[in-house]
Formats: sequence, C-alpha cells, structure tokens
Amino acid sequence: MLEHTADPIGTLLVWLRWVKPDGVAILSLPHRDVCVGDSLRPVTTIEHVLLDFAFGEQCTSLASREHFIAGCVGWAEHWPEMSKNEFAAGILRAAAGAEIEHHFHVFDDALAEKLVRAALWLHGAGRILACTSPYTDPATNGDIIVVVGGSGDPAVPPEIATVRSQLTAALDRLGRRDARS
Repeated sequence: MLEHTADPIGTLLVWLRWVKPDGVAILSLPHRDVCVGDSLRPVTTIEHVLLDFAFGEQCTSLASREHFIAGCVGWAEHWPEMSKNEFAAGILRAAAGAEIEHHFHVFDDALAEKLVRAALWLHGAGRILACTSPYTDPATNGDIIVVVGGSGDPAVPPEIATVRSQLTAALDRLGRRDARS
C-alpha cells in the first residue's frame, strides 16, 4: 500500500510503531517494470521521497496532485479507446476529489530498499531481513517484497549521510556550524 501514499516514509514510520522488537513487517510494492501503469513512468528518486517526508505531503497537496497526473499519464497508453477529451476530463474529475487512488511513487528494487532503510533509521530501530523482487525471485508475481524485523540498530543510509555531510560543509563555509541540530 505504500505506493498509494503521498509520504511513504511517514506512513512506514506509523506502521513501524506497531512492530514489536521480535516481530516482522512484510511490505509488498509493485515493481515498475511489471506494473502496467508504472512502466512508462520514471522510477522515483530517494531524494524525492525524502522531500515528501520532510514536507509532510498529503494526498490533497498540490505536489501530490502532480503525482496523480503523472500516474494517469502512465496509464494513458493502456486506455486507447478513450478520446483525449474524455481522458483529460477524467483526470480533472479525479484530481478534484478528496481521495486519490493511484500510485504516487514508482518503485524498483533500489528505491524500495533505500526507502525502508531511511524509515528504519528515522524510526531508530529495525533492519531489513530479506528483500526480493521479480528479478531475484519470480514467485513474487511482480512485486518487491521487503521483510523488516522490529529489532536491530539501523545504520545511517548513505543518502542521508551524504546530505548530512553536505549540510555540515555548507554550514562550515557560512561560519554557522553551531546552527546544526
């Protein structure tokens, strides 16, 4: 269900609160290469997902409406019987609704693993026990499966470490190193 959320890291953080230290969570995400509507869309970057978390994106925010339109464009090729006007009218009707049911983000193996690692680090506990996809196990039926354990000391994800070092360097150049928190 994470593909249906505007802020998958925030959503995963809520879910992780329910996982006991000896428990597990099993995530299933549609793989871009196998999911018909996502196959024409670019894979979301981890930076994009981290920004969605930082800004607390909601399904009704302007940025999330853009996700919706991109998702519809991904499905457009699979709706050849619709005229352009019918397609555009359908997008506008759906985008104006209170609830949006589409894939906000497009996942591949790398993004799924980076997303879970970032959420575990932010949560402060847990680790990835297994990660498989259509490329490593055809039995996944096109999904990326991530098994998360509730205990363990998660390492700082490389993306976050990189941003942290860039921020430190920028603050040093500005003479504001003490402003970090």
